[in-house]
Amino acid sequence: MNKVLLVDGLRVALGVKENKKGIVESQDVATYVRDLFEGDEGKLLRNKMEEYKEAAKLALAEEWSSTKSLVEVAQIWKGLKN
Repeated sequence: MNKVLLVDGLRVALGVKENKKGIVESQDVATYVRDLFEGDEGKLLRNKMEEYKEAAKLALAEEWSSTKSLVEVAQIWKGLKN
C-alpha cells in the first residue's frame, strides 16, 4: 500500500511532511507521532481502523459472503475433478 491510498483514500494514516530533498526530518517525525498518539486525528484514525477491523471480521465469518463464495468455488472445482 502506498501513502496516497493510506492517507487520502482509506484515511487510516497521517501524511508526514518531507523537505525539498524528499527527506522526513526528525522534528516532523516527532510531530507525526505526537499527533498520532495524542491528537484528535489520531483518535479518528484509530476509530477508522477499528471499523475496518470489524468489517474484516464480518467478511471472514462463516455466514458471510466471502466465506460462502469460497465454499461455492471449492464445490465447483470438486465437481470438475470427478
